[in-house]
This record gives sequence, C-alpha cells and structure tokens, in this order.
Amino acid sequence: MTDRTLLDPRPQRARAARPVRAVDEGPQEDDDPGALRDEVARVVAIEDDDRYRAAVSALLAAHATQWRRNAARLCRTNSVPAAQHLDDVAAIVVETAWEMLERSRRDPAYLRSMRSCLALVVSTARPPGRALLASAAAPPGAG
Repeated sequence: MTDRTLLDPRPQRARAARPVRAVDEGPQEDDDPGALRDEVARVVAIEDDDRYRAAVSALLAAHATQWRRNAARLCRTNSVPAAQHLDDVAAIVVETAWEMLERSRRDPAYLRSMRSCLALVVSTARPPGRALLASAAAPPGAG
C-alpha cells in the first residue's frame, strides 16, 4: 500500500471501482508491434486491388478492439467523456490506420522505417483526435 492509497479519502470500494487509466493498463494481447507490422507487410504486398481492399477491411476489422481502446485513451487524455465521443475518435483512429496502410503500399521504405505500426497510428491520430475533441468541448457558438 502506498502513501497515496492511504491518503485517498474515497472508500475502498470506490478506489477499486475507478476506471483504469491508460498508464495503468498492461500490455494487451494485440499490442505486439512486430505482429501488426507483419500483418501490414502481408497486406500491402497484395498486388490485386480487389484482394488488397478485402485484406485491408479484414485487418481493420480484426483490430477494431485495439482502435477503440486507442480512441478511449485519446478521450481520457483530452478529458472528454468517451460515452459521447468514442465513435468519432475511433473513426479517426481507423482512418489513420487506413492511411498508414495506403502509404505503406505506395512506399515500402515507410513500412520498413516503422518500429511499431500501432504507435504510429496512435501518434498520427492524436492531433486530429485532439482537434475534434477540442471543438466538441468548446461552448456552443464559439468559433
């Protein structure tokens, strides 16, 4: 037990029920940066456009939980309720992942330069997500 825990005025039950913060979350099973990069490399190597589009859709759908989890982190980081904005931010994260796939297909050096596809998606989605959330948090009539 830490001093912070001892000094927390909330009852034990409330402390235990608090939502997990992004910094408290452990690694998830789909957080393996090498595995996602290997999947992306396999998808972007497909030359047939119809098969490529199907593979992109399958990859984005397979990682839907990861994209939503990243979107929830962006909502928490920007102090906005995920219940209201999660779908919009998740759409930005998915769009960013799609753009990463498209760029990797056009430029194979781009994919090889990535240490982590997931980190790239999150860091690239952060500014547009922040802009959306800032506009959502602005009072009506501002702007």
